[in-house]
Amino acid sequence: MKFLVGALLLGISIVALAETKTDFTGEHSHRFWEYTESKKTHVGQEHWVDLLQTDEWGNYLSLKAQLHIYAGQGRMALAQSQDDVKFQELAAEAWPGDFYLQAAGGPALLKIGYQQISWQEGFGLSYTNFINSRDEKTSVFERTDRLFRTSPLAQLILSSERFSAQVFYRPWSSHNLPAPFSRWKPLEASPLLPGQTVDVHEPTGQKMGQESGARLTWMGEGLDFSVFEAHLRDLDLVY
Repeated sequence: MKFLVGALLLGISIVALAETKTDFTGEHSHRFWEYTESKKTHVGQEHWVDLLQTDEWGNYLSLKAQLHIYAGQGRMALAQSQDDVKFQELAAEAWPGDFYLQAAGGPALLKIGYQQISWQEGFGLSYTNFINSRDEKTSVFERTDRLFRTSPLAQLILSSERFSAQVFYRPWSSHNLPAPFSRWKPLEASPLLPGQTVDVHEPTGQKMGQESGARLTWMGEGLDFSVFEAHLRDLDLVY
């Protein structure tokens, strides 16, 4: 923690002395649908707003601040009668995307703040995406930055012509955001008794993590090879 605080204070001191280059972008998207064979949830809509602020101070220090906003019915459209959930509580949400301070110099790159780390080039359920918590109410075909949640951590990347090394440390971690009970795969074959419900609460806050990991990558002509290891807490909730 002392390291994180010290690095942030150093960054703030440099910012005060450097010329600022700033940029702001916003993106919004909307989705409307109709289920022709469903009487319960035959129509619905989803709305996304993505905001991004970037600031640069010289060639070595920059800030990235991202915010995601969602409102709609898509995440609850498949909830079943045995799910004890309230649609109004899950219809809208806002959360930080990448929100970090970055320092670069020579072969080294340091990032401190809310970040998303992906150790592969795929998306969705890939087994190498295990660092950040996942929103399991969202389709695996959704954009990666909407499917996985950022978390506060520090990461250092060292790179050369053929090799790169990445290490990270996270003092706090978060649970995956659970899907409605009826979508839990291990329990699909065990229907509830008549009148029985399961109350699923959204996890709140973060838990102490003290987590760390590292990856080493070799990059060739059209080919790369990576090995990685991480010490993490289980992101799945236990009921």
